[in-house]
Amino acid sequence: NQLWKIDKTLFLTWMDIIRRTSEYRTSLWLPLFPDVAKPQLMRIARSILAENATTRIVWTNLFDEKEHLQVKGLAAMQLDTFLYCGHTSGADVLWAGVPTVTLPGIMQSARVG
Repeated sequence: NQLWKIDKTLFLTWMDIIRRTSEYRTSLWLPLFPDVAKPQLMRIARSILAENATTRIVWTNLFDEKEHLQVKGLAAMQLDTFLYCGHTSGADVLWAGVPTVTLPGIMQSARVG
């Protein structure tokens, strides 16, 4: 996903989902964003998940096309962004057999996921 699609409200919602599903050892996989973003996101995550933040958020490089669907297929579910939904990423995870949690929106960019 793209960093500009993740606002503070969305990230807080994701952290709340991770917190509420702690018995399932749920983790959030995020691509390595620019250096300035990771510390800010981790600060927010620690405020909700405390010491579990470092084990519940997995930072990854982008995968090559061959590994892309295989890795996405390991997920239990995808948490979609809002305002600009998954589009291709959403189709990829559905193709890999992974359900997506998304919100309906009014604009076309928010209705794709």
